[in-house]
Amino acid sequence: MRKANLDMLSEKAEGFEAAGYRGLYDFVRYIENLRKYDTDYGEAGTGEERGGAVRVMTIHKSKGLEFPVVFLAGLSGKFNRRDLSAGIIIDQKFGIAADAVDLSARTRAATLKKNVLAQRKKEEMYGEEIRVLYVAMTRAAEKLILTAAPADPARAADAALARRTPRRAEISEILSAGSMLDWILLAMSRDDTHCGISLRIVDPAEAAEKRREDGAMVRAMREELRALEDAPLTAAGEAFLRTLEEPYPFEADVNLQVKRSVSEIKFRGQDEDDADALRPSYALPEEEKRVPDGAGKRAPEGAKARGTVIHRVMEKLDYRSVRDSGSIEQFLDELLENGTLTTEERSGLGAGDFAAFLSSDLCRRMRRAFLCGTLHREAQFVMSIPAREEDPGISSGEPVLVQGIIDAWFEEDGKLILLDYKTDRNVTAEMLRERYRTQLLLYRRALGMMEGREVSETLLWSFSLGAEICL
Repeated sequence: MRKANLDMLSEKAEGFEAAGYRGLYDFVRYIENLRKYDTDYGEAGTGEERGGAVRVMTIHKSKGLEFPVVFLAGLSGKFNRRDLSAGIIIDQKFGIAADAVDLSARTRAATLKKNVLAQRKKEEMYGEEIRVLYVAMTRAAEKLILTAAPADPARAADAALARRTPRRAEISEILSAGSMLDWILLAMSRDDTHCGISLRIVDPAEAAEKRREDGAMVRAMREELRALEDAPLTAAGEAFLRTLEEPYPFEADVNLQVKRSVSEIKFRGQDEDDADALRPSYALPEEEKRVPDGAGKRAPEGAKARGTVIHRVMEKLDYRSVRDSGSIEQFLDELLENGTLTTEERSGLGAGDFAAFLSSDLCRRMRRAFLCGTLHREAQFVMSIPAREEDPGISSGEPVLVQGIIDAWFEEDGKLILLDYKTDRNVTAEMLRERYRTQLLLYRRALGMMEGREVSETLLWSFSLGAEICL
């Protein structure tokens, strides 16, 4: 069904472009307008509707559908009336009612209010059951087959149909029914034609004999199949078996992960120590998530949280007002006031964390781009690349999706400059280049695809080194 729905979406997209429209943006607006005006294409068809298939479903699931032949089974199942005899009954409109208990006489009896609420709930329950029966009996286009298995079928049918009377059924008769079968027999007794229902009572002994005959037929068919299995293979059969033994030519595509984030890709190909240092906190062993006792050592969880906070500050940094240590402290206080930073996050940051960047040539270049409106931050992307390019260990050429977020990029003299912030500690510039080369190459490729131009510079800014690093 999921595949059929995707195929239908693709078909609607083709029809949209065939009408002269172009582009994903316009198609999304088109779909949104369909939802706005309550236009619903419904579920896609899976071929079951064309015949040759049996669908088993609940009555509620069948609402709104139609089938040539419908079997409505289990009509003799008793209504669940346990809630009506409970010690306490709750009604949304009339409140709570309970039994009256006489401790001295050790007796319990239903109160008048409880009887009234029980009758009200019974009428509501039966009303819902009648609506369900109506839905079930109106699904068939050509033939409706009703089945039931009461304890004594002949006696139940005779008792009901013997009351032949043209008058309408009383409410008390409807509420005295114990199952849907009782309602159907009640309606048949009010109509000379039995409401068009042809009644057939099946003897259990006859049904058992029919099952034995069917079993004998199945056993005979199995013997014929065994005889065919023992017969020598034809040339066509041998050729077919050889085909089955051949390796599947698209084995590499079977378990292909069709979507990855850049964060997942950058872990691959790194040394084990480097990968552990960069792996998200949810992927770390439990003992590494806990902050150890003693000051001066930061756990991986804390390092990751600090990096997230610094990235958030750089995303919001106002290059007009922030130019030195004093202004960055004031700006951090403003982020605390407007809820961008928590008190704990603010206490862990200071002017020293950003001093080297604010005095750098890179900051001056970004300030110019900010004032010119060509600085872009937290740029999300999704791009499609062949699987073998995403992972050299995969031979498949099928396209996979890679998603990520570029920290910042800006335009300078018509050239594109890509920038990524890093907060890794105890590293060198060469270690950062090697560690993040795969990630930055994917960012550069994505930015080039988005802008239709090559990226002139790919830069890292290391907050721990206080330096700009060129890839």
